[in-house]
Amino acid sequence: MVGPNGNCPIVIRDDDINYFTSPHMLKNLYSLAWNKGFKISLSVIPNQNTFSDSRNARALLIPPEYRRPMGSYSILDNNALINYLQKKALNSDVCIMLHGYNHDYPRERAEFNTSNLQLLYNKFKNGVKIVNTISDKDVLVFIPPSEDISKIACILARKMGLFVLNRSTFIDTLKQMPFGTTLFGLLLPFYSNQRNAESFNPYLFKPATINFKTPSVLVSNPLVSNLHWTIPLWTLLNLKTFEATYNMVRILFKRSYSTRSGFMIMHHYHAYFYDWKPELSEHKLLTLFNQVLQFMDAHKNLWKTTIDDYVARADVINRTQISTKKNYITFISPKDLNNFTFCLYNHTSYLKRTFSRENGQIITIPELKQAIPYELNTKNY
Repeated sequence: MVGPNGNCPIVIRDDDINYFTSPHMLKNLYSLAWNKGFKISLSVIPNQNTFSDSRNARALLIPPEYRRPMGSYSILDNNALINYLQKKALNSDVCIMLHGYNHDYPRERAEFNTSNLQLLYNKFKNGVKIVNTISDKDVLVFIPPSEDISKIACILARKMGLFVLNRSTFIDTLKQMPFGTTLFGLLLPFYSNQRNAESFNPYLFKPATINFKTPSVLVSNPLVSNLHWTIPLWTLLNLKTFEATYNMVRILFKRSYSTRSGFMIMHHYHAYFYDWKPELSEHKLLTLFNQVLQFMDAHKNLWKTTIDDYVARADVINRTQISTKKNYITFISPKDLNNFTFCLYNHTSYLKRTFSRENGQIITIPELKQAIPYELNTKNY
């Protein structure tokens, strides 16, 4: 389990933070979340390009008066936003992730779906440099625009120290890449062709295959090199109202909570200020979001975290060496790791994949010291 003490990781992700974002939009949207101790993972576009195709939903991340070609706006030029994000990052209320470079769509595909290695390198290098001025921590996670990325871009990102968060729908070139996940996700309603709030359609996610590299008696939900999920499109057919969305959130959350696997909500702040209204316009959508927050907050054993912290902890867990000999399991962690929790199953449960907290023994090791073996006698459990 990635969460310390076996707590259920809760992640809230917001995309498309750019030059045009104003602090009051984030304040209005996340006041309840921050009051309840949730953290927000913000995907930042370093140098937003503008374009004129207003018929495309992508244009909605740009205010109408800027929907013209050949514009480029650095987030660093929005001093009020930078100061606000720096304070929030310093207080650990947010983490800052890299979300493309221009968020552009040459050849009708997203900017990082290219094999031009020099172009990719320059965008990664310049994007990381800009985003690192916002937070006192180096950027750790890269989210491709539209989560559309080439295999070479994904490999380059990892070589440059970035984890890639993507969904498989657009990533047909990555079938041979190693992926692992413990994140459920829900994309709250984005945009619809009609303004009627009841017509919003949510996108729901389910976990991808987990790659286990631990002994058969131990399950710890490891992360490999990328966070990854898929979209079951059939869910779109039955979720056309806020009530249906809320009920599905409850079902997915309970499923994640029962196994302590991660749960992620993904949305876009500008959806709540439809077409860049100066004040919040989609009040029903905000009500839904706040209901979800209150529902989750009513549960104990939550780890309200950021994608950064989730990835960092999962990476340490994944690189922890685990060996078995007779009745003993030995752990050697590459870094200090506190409250490492896993579930011990018998071999029958493992082979049948009948994992649950009821048929396994939950064990927490309070402290693993870097490079110091920790030996566990399974006879004691």
